[in-house]
Amino acid sequence: MVFDRLIIANLKVKPSKCSFLQQEITYLRHTVKEGQVFPDKKNSDSIKKALPPKNTKQVISVLGLTGFYRKFIPNYSKIALPLTELTKETTKFEWSEREQLAFEELKNYLISEPCLALPDFSKPFSVFTDASKYALGAV
Repeated sequence: MVFDRLIIANLKVKPSKCSFLQQEITYLRHTVKEGQVFPDKKNSDSIKKALPPKNTKQVISVLGLTGFYRKFIPNYSKIALPLTELTKETTKFEWSEREQLAFEELKNYLISEPCLALPDFSKPFSVFTDASKYALGAV
């Protein structure tokens, strides 16, 4: 079926760049195996070694990495709020216990090998959402 669509679209694939019948595959910094999705192990290792940011630029970097995996972190926006506030131009960079706790909580979520199950579309499921002035969430 895939090859039929490639032919119809007049597209070609390079065999050396194709993988078939894989038990596990890493794609776009996510690992997919056995119906579950995990953050790429390489990024988890760099997160383990991460030190608290020393300036606004480093906070932005931390938020970029953790934000990429936000779907693995329940209440991400709420947890990251102290760090997000440090990125405002009007905010002086002051690292306190509040920011440290937020940093550690984000880090702990990502090094605990979180996973998401792929949906089973043959079964019914519900989506629950919530939002506030500072955060939003869905389950």
